[in-house]
Amino acid sequence: MESAAKVVAAPTREAADLYALTENAHKLAVEHAWETRRPDGHWNGELLSNATITAEQVFFYQSLGMTPIPDGDAYRHYLLSNQQKDGSWSIAPDYPGDVSTSAEAYLALKILGVPQNHEAVRRGRAFIRRCGGVATVRIFTRIFFAQFGLFPWDATPQLPAEFILCPSFLPINVYRLSSWARSTLIPLLIIRHHQKIYPLPDGNGKPDPNSKFLDELWIHPENKHVPYGPSLTRPWESDLWSLMFSGIDSALYCLGGLKPFWPVRRYARRKCVEWIIDRQERQGDWAGIIPPMHAGVQALLLEGYKLEDARIQSAIAAIERFTWQDEGGKRLQSCVSPVWDTVLMTRALCDGPTATTTGEKEKGGHHHEEEEGPLRLDDERLRQTVRWIKSNQLLGPEGDWRIYNPSLAPGGFSFEYSNTWYPDVDDTAAAILALISQDASAIDSATVASATAWI
Repeated sequence: MESAAKVVAAPTREAADLYALTENAHKLAVEHAWETRRPDGHWNGELLSNATITAEQVFFYQSLGMTPIPDGDAYRHYLLSNQQKDGSWSIAPDYPGDVSTSAEAYLALKILGVPQNHEAVRRGRAFIRRCGGVATVRIFTRIFFAQFGLFPWDATPQLPAEFILCPSFLPINVYRLSSWARSTLIPLLIIRHHQKIYPLPDGNGKPDPNSKFLDELWIHPENKHVPYGPSLTRPWESDLWSLMFSGIDSALYCLGGLKPFWPVRRYARRKCVEWIIDRQERQGDWAGIIPPMHAGVQALLLEGYKLEDARIQSAIAAIERFTWQDEGGKRLQSCVSPVWDTVLMTRALCDGPTATTTGEKEKGGHHHEEEEGPLRLDDERLRQTVRWIKSNQLLGPEGDWRIYNPSLAPGGFSFEYSNTWYPDVDDTAAAILALISQDASAIDSATVASATAWI
């Protein structure tokens, strides 16, 4: 016991050095935080995605006929720099290669004009073929490829537009899906109805439902009608849920996916379009994430909108605001995170060892002036940040959450700059904690009260 007390009382030089190193690291981190803060008091760092989001940006511009692809060289640089040594692209750093991610990156590079004999293309092709080729890619990749005639549309799931007509009291309806799935699916209902095929840069500039543009990635290019689910004739090879969904999809396929001759198809499509238009933010965004933004533009164009229309142009401008460009090239973020970044940074600064309260504290019956630190909780910069956080509380009439909570008052926060329809519990809880970290009395404020009630 005595020796232990001596160790505590007299820390080693190594411990003292570690403390000094830690203290200096914290000081540098705080300085960096202030340097990266936006002028109006908030933070917004890059949200890293894998190569698929950027590849899909290339597909998107190709589908709009915007060729050559805007900033194609910068997108090409990013995609090439993210290829792994084995020729693959992965879903996350330090993860094994993924066949779907790799196939999308490969197609994007071909659209961007990287030649077949380029070293990166050859290594990518070899990896994809080792994984079984294009036949093994995920459902979303199939849909993207079907839009260019690289997969038969019949080899993608049936998505009848009538799904939007299911009332909210049914156990299966669009409002039972998560917000990102719902906002992506509804424009996909339109896309799947039209089954549009867009031209590829293969010389003729015309859409080709039997395109050979990607045949080198197929093990058996003569048979592209590859099933994406378990066979109903071999039920012992799969689980009950997979079999159930395969059965539903097979039934819809037999009905022709409730094709246009179905009496309510035109009405269902109109309801889909109305839903998409209603939920477009005034800044052009949909749901604060890229998949419904890409799909929303394509769906409206398929339903008669023109590329020059203000609604379409504002959506394309919103998508461009999600891009990030530096020496690593240009890439597309799947989402932007200003509210999340700001509330977490606020908590970090307030909880750090240099953050102090103002005034005096009573200790043991005596008043002691609290030691002044580099950062005080009443720092005007923090106050400005708190004002920014409060200004992003969503108090308007929008929100799909009202479907099942019609009498609940608003009060939530969302993740992004422009996403009034989908506040979420995570951001709202983090905002509450940030406000209280800066000022404990905020627990009694109207902002915290309405946010808490909303959660």
